[in-house]
Amino acid sequence: MTILPEDAEETQVGLAKRKRNSGYFSHEKQANGTLKEIHKASGGPWGGTYVDDNYISMLCDVFGTRAIEELRREEMGDYFDILREFETKKRTFSTKIKDKITFRISATLRELSDKFEGGTLKDRIGNLRYGSNLELRGSDKLRVDPLIISGWFDGPLNYLLRHVKELFREPKMSGVSTVLLVGGFGESMYVQERLKAEIINKQIIVPAEAGLVVLKGAVRFGHESDIVSSRVMQFTYGFGGRMPFDKNIHPESNLVIRDGKRRCKDAFIIVARAGDEIDFGEEKTVGRDPGSNLESTTFPIFRCLSPNPIITTERGCRRIGHLRVYHPEGDTKRDKKMNVTFMFGDTELLVKVTIRKTGKTFELAIDCLE
Repeated sequence: MTILPEDAEETQVGLAKRKRNSGYFSHEKQANGTLKEIHKASGGPWGGTYVDDNYISMLCDVFGTRAIEELRREEMGDYFDILREFETKKRTFSTKIKDKITFRISATLRELSDKFEGGTLKDRIGNLRYGSNLELRGSDKLRVDPLIISGWFDGPLNYLLRHVKELFREPKMSGVSTVLLVGGFGESMYVQERLKAEIINKQIIVPAEAGLVVLKGAVRFGHESDIVSSRVMQFTYGFGGRMPFDKNIHPESNLVIRDGKRRCKDAFIIVARAGDEIDFGEEKTVGRDPGSNLESTTFPIFRCLSPNPIITTERGCRRIGHLRVYHPEGDTKRDKKMNVTFMFGDTELLVKVTIRKTGKTFELAIDCLE
């Protein structure tokens, strides 16, 4: 889902690799045609795959997990036929449907179920918790009540709606008037109807081929990476190292004493914080002294969900790379002072370390889509 502010025009800028998730991106169109992000990307595992999993779970209840696994392994064509038909029914399911919906199943699946589960399929269905909401028709059809189907959607949808409503309560989102619903989940009529009923006073736009919009946006972003002129940082970025120990904030377990000085090991040295607004191509630089090894220094690069991480080992921090810098020239630490620069804006994070005295530069590109 993309949330657009007042007077914004529809865009096809998307983000790749948000597998299984619903993503929320808030942008404002600038005078030069680029987009300014006004809220960091957010979301959760509340997409259409969650609904697929609920359907498969029901099939496992009815036919048995072993039968489903055997069908997927030995009769993959039949298995994908089941999934394709469900995808069609999933998109056309609506809050207005009151009668049971028919799902075709594979005759092979029924045979496998009889083989592994024993008894008759009709008897097994009768013993399940679904009652009259689920019934067998012929040898290859299941009739499912809309109450069951809506339940497959309501889990992820309720989380989705709660999250969007919380976003709209934030002060920086007060000017948002348009919601652009994209992605495969956004093509579902049931999803569209629920959102329009519960997100009031907002215009909800569902573009044609909503499922392809994210892909098209990712392709366009690959050719015009500066189309998003500024972003709101989703993570805090920095590197690990040592810094003066502060008993008020640093854990006692991270205290080390070197040359009579109290230092905090594995400190998170912040370069940019989650929530900061960063322009495309913007650079953030911090100074750094070399370590005890005057020949080289290693910079482990980290990101963290928290805007104020203290140490690199705390929850939510993840090491995403490391850069080794060699500085044999010079005799003192002063000769080896460095600038550590993070360059943001693209799908890669560029980390650059420059030795001030010699101008020698070391670089590391980190893929932010991994």
